[in-house]
Amino acid sequence: MTTSSSSCLTLLVDGVQSMSVQNGVVRLELVQLKSDGKAQPVIQLQVPQQVVRKLMEALQNAV
Repeated sequence: MTTSSSSCLTLLVDGVQSMSVQNGVVRLELVQLKSDGKAQPVIQLQVPQQVVRKLMEALQNAV
């Protein structure tokens, strides 16, 4: 985990371990792969449900 000069958290994420929707909030538990190949949860990303489509479009356009 690193932070830039703007104090923005930067993580390398290898996958999504779980996802749930509760009270209009999408919760994604993101993981990194350890040296033994096992997934280790590193952060839970919480996104308002109405923002998910725009977030997915932005990610799709970036690749």
